[in-house]
Amino acid sequence: MTLKHLLPLLACISCLAERSHERDPRLATEITRQERWAQDSVGGRATPEDLEKIRSGDQETVNLGRKQLRKLTSSVDRGTWIREAAVESLREDGDEPALVDDFEKAGQTRTEALQAADDLALALSETRGGVTLPDLRKALESSRRARNSEAKLAKELGAASQPIARGDVPNNPGKTPAAATAPAGKALAVNPLAKLSTVALPVPKPFIAATARYLFEHPDEKLTGFAGDDATEIRAQLADLTAHPPPAIKPSRSSESRVETAAPPDAGSASSPAGEAAAASSVPTDAEMGEDESRASPGLGLSDSEPQRERAGTSAMLTIAKDAQKLVARRGPPRSFATRADGLFALRYQETRSCGVDRCVSDVDYLFDASGKLVREEATPKR
Repeated sequence: MTLKHLLPLLACISCLAERSHERDPRLATEITRQERWAQDSVGGRATPEDLEKIRSGDQETVNLGRKQLRKLTSSVDRGTWIREAAVESLREDGDEPALVDDFEKAGQTRTEALQAADDLALALSETRGGVTLPDLRKALESSRRARNSEAKLAKELGAASQPIARGDVPNNPGKTPAAATAPAGKALAVNPLAKLSTVALPVPKPFIAATARYLFEHPDEKLTGFAGDDATEIRAQLADLTAHPPPAIKPSRSSESRVETAAPPDAGSASSPAGEAAAASSVPTDAEMGEDESRASPGLGLSDSEPQRERAGTSAMLTIAKDAQKLVARRGPPRSFATRADGLFALRYQETRSCGVDRCVSDVDYLFDASGKLVREEATPKR
């Protein structure tokens, strides 16, 4: 075969190699959407004036504050998901500057969301009807997921600091990279994860003081369903409050205003002690994101840019439990996810499956109901 015939073949091989490393644009789109809503929630944080109004018993501001607390708690989970998804994609696809930037921004936004939510939760715990124990439990769970995620990431980044042979980037999160001695003919490359760094989460631990203050004001409620170390810290702060009582809560200045109350948690919901054991985390979905493109402004009085699901009073949330929990634990974050018209939630992974007489790479959608039970799978071969 002459050089004239080889050139088109080499060009084709080069093209295929480049395409094989293209990042799925759906992941970038989803990260952008999650990032936007997280930043909107942080942008709508309570101002010092808002916090003072809450503490003084202004019921309208209290109601807005409770909504904002839920949004900020969701933003913490969004930040954790973005960072884990970015790591997974970098591990599979190699160096990608945009993903590194997404990873860093998500860490900063999550820290700001934790700080804003902690300030707001403490103010709400110091007024009547401001917050509920399930609200505080959910906030502590989000904070715990963030801490656990950073601890896991720190171990992986420690291993990723070793140079690896170019072309041998590992795709196993639990596997230590190859030794820093390249095989013959292979240059040493920097592991793409080596560019990442962990972030320090707020200290003292968020929501501990708020939960202790709530229990001080509601002595009949029980500290159940909380993680062991969280419960220990809450009890310590509660004992301190009992020994040195804070000023009495002021009565509401707007007694005629409608006070929002939390609906009793379902037996299997993440807000109930029984549901917490199954629901390790929640994945924000398209329906939760809404289609509102407006951006929040600082202060609770301008928080009408919340997702449509909150304005409509509905909830479209996939609980990561049962089959969904097993899948995510085994495979890591999905490449993308969406809500189907039939109400099912699709978590998409890439797999090599049989397609006719050959095997080919396919996009596989695992479809779950809201409780996390697997309904069916749909595989679409990539062309």
